[in-house]
This record gives sequence, structure tokens and C-alpha cells, in this order.
Amino acid sequence: MIKKFSIQKLCYFNRSGVVALQNTLFYSLYNFFYVNGTKIVPNIIGVILTDVSLAYRVQDDGSKTGSGFYLNKHSYTYSEHLLLKEVLWPKLHLDCNIHS
Repeated sequence: MIKKFSIQKLCYFNRSGVVALQNTLFYSLYNFFYVNGTKIVPNIIGVILTDVSLAYRVQDDGSKTGSGFYLNKHSYTYSEHLLLKEVLWPKLHLDCNIHS
């Protein structure tokens, strides 16, 4: 935490930030999920998706509704949504629908 003085407001305020470390290990993962800067569902999603990785995605892009939840993925194409849906039932026994 850094204490700074604001001349405009004539008071002190606390300033904090987050620093993330870079590791080349993450580049290969990035390349699975981004093509030309666009987020995608990779064709190998069935191999790399686990219950834990889905939990992270739900916490990041999900919302609860009734007895289920939405996975908000507006940037994906219909075929990518379909691929994800086809992986979720056999792998994690999740019955899914695609909403537009």
C-alpha cells in the first residue's frame, strides 16, 4: 500500500496495485484459447476440460439462475457453443442448452 498526496483534493489517499508474473509456460495455454487475439473454444476442449477448470470458468463468466447456471460466452460462434455443449454431457454429465 502506497500513501500519496493529492494536490487537487488536498488530502492523502491509499494506492495499491496487483503485479502478475509472466511465465513462458502460459504461452502454450494462451495459444490454445486465442487465435489472432480472438478467444475461441479449442477443438481439444474435451481433453483439457475438467470439473475444476469448468468451476473457474463459471466463477469468471457464469451466473446462477434457478436450479442451473449460465455460462456467458457471447464472443463464441454457434459451432463453438455446440462443441462445448457436446463435451459437457459425456464428460461432466451436464445437460446444456444454447441460448441466443
